[in-house]
Amino acid sequence: MIRNIIIIAGFAALSASCSTISKDSCIAGSWESLGYEDGRNGESRGHFNKIAKACAKYGISANVLDYRAGYETGVRQYCSYDRGYRHGEAGRALKTECREINSTPYFDGYNTGLPIYCSFDRGFDHGEAGKSANAQCRKISAIPYLDGHEEGRGLYEIRSEYEARIDAYDDTRSALEDVVYRLSSVDMNEDERTRLRKKKRRLERELDETRIDIRAFEQLYDWPKQALPLPKFGPKP
Repeated sequence: MIRNIIIIAGFAALSASCSTISKDSCIAGSWESLGYEDGRNGESRGHFNKIAKACAKYGISANVLDYRAGYETGVRQYCSYDRGYRHGEAGRALKTECREINSTPYFDGYNTGLPIYCSFDRGFDHGEAGKSANAQCRKISAIPYLDGHEEGRGLYEIRSEYEARIDAYDDTRSALEDVVYRLSSVDMNEDERTRLRKKKRRLERELDETRIDIRAFEQLYDWPKQALPLPKFGPKP
């Protein structure tokens, strides 16, 4: 019993950090038991390579056949109906290890849980946040989710266009302030002054047009009015 406890403790340390596994833990290795624990915990099959590499530093060879035998038993316990249901309900991709063994209980649970995740509200939230549609919901052509995503995405694009107008207003206002400041300079030839005056008129038109666009958005979608400061034409600090 004591020896079994030592072995289990040693493998717990091995699973936690292969880089710190001791020589004694490798010597005491019950590879089938370790494979079973790794499978039951959903570790990838490639995890064995990390273990073998760690023990090889001590000149000890890990037994891949025993490990694999234990792993295959453990992974079938991991790939349960309940596990599949939780993964589906969370919108996760199918677990590779469960797909590799074609676990029917896991698939049944996953296919039950995924439609719960792929709701209209979740699709709308993802679309409104500018996120791509969830790949798993697309794979099952979840109509409620896809409809919600399309509606939310439309709102996201409208909001993005509105925010782009706000940014454009700020940029145009800054450019207009700069032109007016430059026009106040006495050290300027008449051609340059004429060019700047034309640019000033153009920027004033753009500023008015952008302001009108912004207010139209706010009125159409019943959004609160955004503060739109007028240009400041005082001397620059």
